Amino acid sequence: MPNPNFHLLPAKPEDIPIFADIFFSAFQSFFIHECLPDIPSVRNWWIKSQEKEFQDPDNLFLKVIEKKEKQNDGSNDEEDPIVAFAKWTKPVKGRKIPPQPEWPEGCNAQLADAFFGTLSDGHARVMGERTHWFLALLGTRPLYEGQGAGSMLLAYGLRKADEEQLDAFLEASPPGEPLYLKHGFEVQERVSVMVPVDGQLKPYKNALMVRKPKPLVA
Repeated sequence: MPNPNFHLLPAKPEDIPIFADIFFSAFQSFFIHECLPDIPSVRNWWIKSQEKEFQDPDNLFLKVIEKKEKQNDGSNDEEDPIVAFAKWTKPVKGRKIPPQPEWPEGCNAQLADAFFGTLSDGHARVMGERTHWFLALLGTRPLYEGQGAGSMLLAYGLRKADEEQLDAFLEASPPGEPLYLKHGFEVQERVSVMVPVDGQLKPYKNALMVRKPKPLVA
C-alpha cells in the first residue's frame, strides 16, 4: 500500500523545475552522467523542453505530494513536497513519434541521438499502428523510493488504458523494470547502446515493455 500521506494530483506548469530536481536525483546511471549531466545548460534545456511538452494537450503530467500534518492551530509550517512525477502521453490514432530534439550544450549529442533514436525506433517497431497509452517519464525522489508513489502514478494511466481497452507502452531502465513487471508489463524487446565510461565502452540496456488491458472490475 502507498504511504497514506501521499496524494495524486494533476501537475501545474510551475512544478516543472521541481520535476527537474527529481529527474536529476532519481536517474543516476552512468548513461545519464555521460549523456545528460546535471549542469546548468542541460538542466535549463530539460525544463524548457518539459514546459513545451506541458502545453501539448496530448500529454498528461501528474504528481504525487506528501501531505504534511497541520499544526494545532490549523496552519502548516512547510509546503507539501512533490515526491514523484510522471508524464503519460494519451492515445492518439496515427500519432507520429517526434524527431530528436536539438541537444543542449554539455550533452553528448552523438550518444543522445543513438540512444533516443534506438528507443524511438523500438517504440515504433513494437507498437506499430496500434493506438496506446505511453508512459514517457516517471521519477521518484530517492528518499521516497519504495513507498508507493510510482505505483500511484502508474495506476492512474493504467486505469485509463483499461477503461479504453488499450495497450500501455513504456521504456524501462534496469532499476525501473521490476516495478513495471509487478504492474503487468511484459518485456517485448531489449535494446542497448554503448556508453563511454572511463575510457571503455559499456552497454546500457533498456526494456521495451507492453501491458495488455485488463477487464474493468465494477
